[in-house]
Amino acid sequence: MDPLIGGVLGRAIGSMVIGTAKKMGNARSQAVHSPEIIGDQTLEIEGEIEAIATEGQILQIEEFLKGPEVARLTKSYCIARIACPREVIKIVEEKSALGFASLTEDWCKQNSAEWASLHEPLWHLLTTAINRSLPTQSALGEIPTEEKEKILTFGGSALLQGESTYAPPFLREIVDAAHDVDRLAYLGGLVSDIQRAMQNYYTEMRIEHAQDEYRIGFENLYVDRDVANTASGERFEADRLIIGSPAGSRIVVTGDPGVGKSTFVRHLINQVSHLDTPDDRVAPLLFLCRQYQPTREDTVLSLLARFLSVELSLEVSEKDLSALLSLGRTLVIFDGVDEIIDIPQRRAFIARIQAFGHRFPLATILATARRVGYKKASFSRPFQNYELAEFTQPQIADYVERWFQITRRTELEKSHFLRDLESISDISPNPLMLSLLCTLYRTRGYIPTNRRDVYRDCADLLFRRWDSMRQIETPFDHRQYGARLMQELALFYYRSAAAQRGVEERQLENVISRFFQDTSVVEPEAARQRAHDFLEFCADRAWLLTARGTSERNQRLFSFTHRTFNEYYAAEGLVRRANTVEEVVSEVVGAFESDPSSVLPDVIVQCAEEKFDNGAANIVDRLIGLSTGPLRRYRYLSLCLRLLNSSPIRQTVVDRVFAHLNDGLSAASQDAFTGDALGAILELYRDPRSRFERVALEGYNSPPAGTKTEWTLGENFVALWCRGFFLGQTALFEEDWNPIYRTIATSVSQKLLTSNNLAVTNLLIRDRLHTIEDHIQKFRSGGLFIHYINDYPYGGAVLGSYIRLVLQGNLTNEENDAALLSYVDRSIGSVRIYGEIGYDLRKLLIAAVSNSSRRTTNDRFPALSRWFCALLWEGSEKECVEEFLRPIFFGTETFDSFLRMAATRTSVSNVKRFEPTISRFSNSELDSLSSTYGSWSSSWCRGKKLLPQRIR
Repeated sequence: MDPLIGGVLGRAIGSMVIGTAKKMGNARSQAVHSPEIIGDQTLEIEGEIEAIATEGQILQIEEFLKGPEVARLTKSYCIARIACPREVIKIVEEKSALGFASLTEDWCKQNSAEWASLHEPLWHLLTTAINRSLPTQSALGEIPTEEKEKILTFGGSALLQGESTYAPPFLREIVDAAHDVDRLAYLGGLVSDIQRAMQNYYTEMRIEHAQDEYRIGFENLYVDRDVANTASGERFEADRLIIGSPAGSRIVVTGDPGVGKSTFVRHLINQVSHLDTPDDRVAPLLFLCRQYQPTREDTVLSLLARFLSVELSLEVSEKDLSALLSLGRTLVIFDGVDEIIDIPQRRAFIARIQAFGHRFPLATILATARRVGYKKASFSRPFQNYELAEFTQPQIADYVERWFQITRRTELEKSHFLRDLESISDISPNPLMLSLLCTLYRTRGYIPTNRRDVYRDCADLLFRRWDSMRQIETPFDHRQYGARLMQELALFYYRSAAAQRGVEERQLENVISRFFQDTSVVEPEAARQRAHDFLEFCADRAWLLTARGTSERNQRLFSFTHRTFNEYYAAEGLVRRANTVEEVVSEVVGAFESDPSSVLPDVIVQCAEEKFDNGAANIVDRLIGLSTGPLRRYRYLSLCLRLLNSSPIRQTVVDRVFAHLNDGLSAASQDAFTGDALGAILELYRDPRSRFERVALEGYNSPPAGTKTEWTLGENFVALWCRGFFLGQTALFEEDWNPIYRTIATSVSQKLLTSNNLAVTNLLIRDRLHTIEDHIQKFRSGGLFIHYINDYPYGGAVLGSYIRLVLQGNLTNEENDAALLSYVDRSIGSVRIYGEIGYDLRKLLIAAVSNSSRRTTNDRFPALSRWFCALLWEGSEKECVEEFLRPIFFGTETFDSFLRMAATRTSVSNVKRFEPTISRFSNSELDSLSSTYGSWSSSWCRGKKLLPQRIR
């Protein structure tokens, strides 16, 4: 037997009691496809009856499995599954199965038992239960090799006894579970319990704005979604974020309001809850961030345990939950991080989530947040950011098809609805808005064309009209004061950050009672009773305000069903109370300062447009004025751009916004300003987008008063686009905006020849609007090789246009190659390059050196020797240097010398790459190399790395 395998399998690591076959059969870990003993009659594996066992044999099997020999074997199997390399595990499994068969045969002989032939299904039973609970193969790959070696060396006993204090807690918990197969079976059962409970919790989707008999299977209405990597723009199916992804992934999903982040989370939970293969089984754990209470000293672990207890009626101890997390058998979701309104509190909670992730590195963690304002409180690496995309046209059609089938509408109605959607194409891709539009169309036969009108009509439908359409009597106060009361309540929620987590009914009754007394001359006692009746009606029937849980004082907690309706009613109330446009502007500023991601400023402006003549234009005009002071310079520019989408605004004001934008872009030195400005521009709807393109193409030959720019809007936009392109900020918008960028860039390309902006130069070269010859000075200085964009946390070095052209096979002339070689010669040892850029640099290195070397000699290009140094360093660890160098210098003294240099270096580095026949340089020869190849050569041959190690 292999010494390693023998050591693992033969090592006795203390006593352990293994669960009996009967216990395994009844354990909660046994899901539909798991092997189990059915009663005391059949032994069944994956639905196939393997053998018949009598009751007496079952008792004998139980006694056998309790024995110390089986305990030692099973324990050793667990340790090996955790710590051995994958190729060794296969041997371990085979040897363990043979060992179990031998133990079974010996025991049956000694006890005159006649079930030795059951050894195979019995072993399958045990190992399947173990494998369903231990970390998955992808999770085990995340455990450092040195930690695995400790487990193999000490069998985990040192970790459990505290002798290896530097072993992380999660690893100690894994080893602890591996020493008790009974506990492993219990933890596996816990995964199944949580999965089943979550299946029931999210098995149905209720259309909250449809008739209450519509309770449908979740997946019957759910439309598969797409996400996009915010850095690269790569778009793919959203399910791939979790299904089949490595254990321990760290994911943030951002998106606009109503884009369906919470619905997507429910879908993921539903999908994960049905995974049952050993490598896929995880327990989905959810925390709704709106329930976060910073005053409580709760750990993240206790928050998750409370959700299981309160929402699923599952009592799971924090110790057991910690074990599941350590084993990597969990998907932990934090939904709605942005709903922690207070920014410092949100940042503190995010820090706790990240600390939680460090504590449980094998647990997969996903968080959701609104896209706007995310940078103010964001996750740091290793969390990767993805954006949940709005519906595409095929997805809109898919959703409409499903909705109209479920609600039993005709094909003709569906066709008319899809036709009417074309008039509001800016709104319909939003899933919430599309769902509301479906409901409005069903009840009214038409759909509004304004976001505020959609909110108003939907709120009216949900709050007042639905019961009346079905001849159900509604209370007088509900009919008479419903809208006003909802505005008062929405303002109460808006004014109090703590109210976002839910408000006790007694508090809301006081607000409603005060309204009745102040506006309707209702006596206090009657007002309190009517307030109570109103809340009762909301709890039982209304869809806008609903009761969700109870407080610690056993008071029902009320909240709005969706933040959108809270913001709509708050906007209506704020504008109703305002007497002047200036007061409305103050509320818009306050709402924006409080939460830039909120749609409240947009809806306030739309409400004001109806109350005041030219209200929207006047508000935007005053916001521009507020953005010109020394303390608030350009502070509300992104908001002004956003408000161009909210209501029709006269052209003079729109052009003033673009002039103010141009002034800001010319003067901007803050990356945050340019990033926000680009995002706001790219979000422009069709009409303001068309006006922007025209103004950018015409330029400002006679700019409005106050404009201090020398560049036109077109030139500034191209510079902003180029910067955003290299930061990955334009990828999601290229379908609409790339043609506009190319049109504008073509019109201003000649003026941009003098620009010192390397992002502009590099992208215009890439897009063939400029050539390298147009920028030869920047090329010789290295600016077209690698350039830097400072924008935390997304900035850093990016590939210049020369590298991109080389990688596309478009090599330039010898002069340009020489300039590039000279730049690299100066940069070796000082330029730090990461990730894919390092890989591309190496490809460029090979291409450029090969190209130059075939045309010239080292005397012509003195920098070439250090290029070869870099290649040899890479080659000594990645590929055969001889194979690379031979086509370039075959049969020359240079080739032999470099080959000996590489052989000398690899011998020092203990890398076996060269045949012993290749002679190494002696110490004296090394000392003389510098006169021939430069001062770098002797130290490099002795093992020094002249390029940063992380270039790979």
